[in-house]
This record gives sequence, C-alpha cells and structure tokens, in this order.
Amino acid sequence: MDSSLFLQPYQINWKLHGFLSLVLYLIVVLLRGQGLILQLPRPALMATALLLVFQVFCFLSQKLAENFKKKFDSEYPSLILWLYPTLVLLKLAFFSFALISLSNYFYGRGYWSYVLQLNGQETTRFFSTSFAAMIAFTAGHFLFATISAVWWIAQSSKSRVEQLNQAPEINPANACKHLNEKIDRLRAETEIIQAHRRRASTVNRRALILLAAFLSGGSCWIIFFRPAIVLYYRAELQLKTQIEPMAAYATLEHLCQKYPGYRYIDSVKFRMAWILDRRLQRHEKAAESYSTFIEKYAPGSTWSDEAYAALVRLYSDKLNRPDQALKFSKEYLNLYAGGIFAPHMHLYRIRAFMRQGDVVSAKAEKAQALQKFAGKMMQITSQEDLLIELISFNDAIKAEVSAFPELQ
Repeated sequence: MDSSLFLQPYQINWKLHGFLSLVLYLIVVLLRGQGLILQLPRPALMATALLLVFQVFCFLSQKLAENFKKKFDSEYPSLILWLYPTLVLLKLAFFSFALISLSNYFYGRGYWSYVLQLNGQETTRFFSTSFAAMIAFTAGHFLFATISAVWWIAQSSKSRVEQLNQAPEINPANACKHLNEKIDRLRAETEIIQAHRRRASTVNRRALILLAAFLSGGSCWIIFFRPAIVLYYRAELQLKTQIEPMAAYATLEHLCQKYPGYRYIDSVKFRMAWILDRRLQRHEKAAESYSTFIEKYAPGSTWSDEAYAALVRLYSDKLNRPDQALKFSKEYLNLYAGGIFAPHMHLYRIRAFMRQGDVVSAKAEKAQALQKFAGKMMQITSQEDLLIELISFNDAIKAEVSAFPELQ
C-alpha cells in the first residue's frame, strides 16, 4: 500500500501543538475573566499539569489512531478525521471523571477547593474552563484537518488529470506506450483509494450507529433516571438570565421536595440560600438558610466554608449582629484555619469587637491576624462569588484601622 496517496490529517508537530494549546488555554481563561487565578501559585501549577496531561492524551490518541488504521487497513481521510479527536475527547472525559468524582469520593467534595485555595464557584469555573479550552483546541484541530482533507479530495483528481496531460519526456515513437503505463498507474492508484474509501465508509457507518445509540441511551438515562440533574441545571440556566431569580429558587425547592435523596442535595440547599442572599436580598431568611445548611452539612460539603463566610458577612454587614458574626467566624477558624476566607474572618472579628466596644479584644485579634497573614495576599470576590482582585492583607488591616482609629 502506498501511504503517500493519502492525506495524514492527524500528524502532529508537537512543539507547535503545545504552543498553540497553551495560547488557546490562556485566551479562554482571559475571555472568562479568570486571569487573576493564574497569578495564584496553586491554580497556575494545576493548569500546567493539565496542559501536560493533554499533550500526553494527544500523543497516545495519535498512536491508537495509527494502530486502528493498520488494523482496518484504511487510510482514507473520512475515517481518520473523526478518530483522532474522538479518542482525545474520550480520554478527557474519563480523566475528568477520575479527577473530580473519584477524588471527591476518596477525599471529600471540598478537596479541590482546598488544594487550589479557591472558593467552590471559582474551582468549578477553573476546571470547566480548562477542559473547555482542551475541547476547543481539539475541535480546532478537527476543523483544520477537515479543511485539509477537503482540499486533498479536490486536488487529487486535478493532479491526476495534470499527470495524464503532461507531455512525455520520451521519443515520440514510444509516446503511446508510456501514456498507457501512466494510465495504468493512475488506475491502480485510484483503485487503491476506492478500496480504502469503501472500508472507511463501512467503519464510519458502524461508528455513527454506535454514537447515535450511545447519545440516545445517555439522554434517556438522564431524563428518566436522573431527572434531578435536569432540574438543577434548569435552575442554573434560570439564574444565568438574572431576570427571575424566584423562578430558579422555586425550581430548586421543587427538586428538594421531589428528590430529597439527590446525591448533591447540599449544593441545591446552598444555592437556595445563595439566591435568597445575593439575588432576592432577603437577608434574614438567607441567614437562617445558611445556618441550617451549616448544621446539616458542614464540614463535609464543598460549600461549607462559603456558607460560613456568607453567614458571617450577613451578620456583620447586613443584619448588624456582631455577636453572631463572632460566633460563626470562630467556628470557621476552628474548622478552616488555613481556608481562603480565614483572613476575612479575622477582619470581620475585628469589626465585630469594635462594634461591641471591646477595643482590647479587637487589638488582640489584629495582632493575631497579622502574625498569621502579614505580607500575604487575600482574595476579593464579586457579588457572584467570582475572584475580582487580590489585595495585601496588610492593606486590608490598614483599611480597618482607618475605620476604627482606636485600633492604632
């Protein structure tokens, strides 16, 4: 078999591949407004590791595509085009399952938030952004390979006609003989291509049937056996519109009533409290919901530290109850001494002591906080719990001192 007859759309220049995947990853991160995350050492290290894993998956997928091609004795582009990206995506799917689900099973659902030192919202966005960038790069490779294959198909017939029309560099007396040889050679090449195309078409039809069956089965399984998932993401889509947050709350409430045994019911409960807090501005009820969530799910839930932080913020800034702010901030620091909201808890405690008129305790809290976090950065999040700024803890302490001169 003459493999030079065929286009090899999945052949990879690995240096260029690595560079382009890095560029696309950075573009996707910036477009999603997560540039600050890569300034943090742990997420930056994790992003590097994920990109390296992606390179390994691409390399292994190319090798598997080569073996598959040899087994079915077909190099026609219509077979190879979908095979390489499909293998890459399958590896990404299994890897993401192992990375997220299995780690949550063995180490708890807050594991990656703790490792990356990000809140639950940003941790979710970090992984979704990373895998979205990899999928987008794979799709781009498929698109480029498709264009190359179409170009090859268009040019292959043209080149054979040109070969046939070329004037033979021989004695005119032998022109007929050489023309016949050229025609025979082109006919043989065409028969090779046609044979490979038939084998590719057979494999493609079977693969299409298998894919359709898999997608249909997966859709039916989710709709009929996991309807809670449908409700949850319906509520998330309703929240994205930011038009009727009460509709999203009602959807989640319906989910709790109909499927109380849902595996991620803690996420549903937290989201309901979050909607009351951030969208509906019903602070009293939100505080009650956060409190109930903490009693039932802390510290095992991935949202526990955020529930504590939100509750302390409500009691401190919205409900003016410094005693409750001190209570829950102390609980947080006992559970999450190294948590991402630990610096914030110390600031809230200083503020609460000052509002109670306890300057001595406030100064002691300030000294303790500086001992732990002096020179370190703390994360500032938006109304949507997204990272928007990194500031020095020393500057944050100075801001508190400016608000309460007695702390000098």
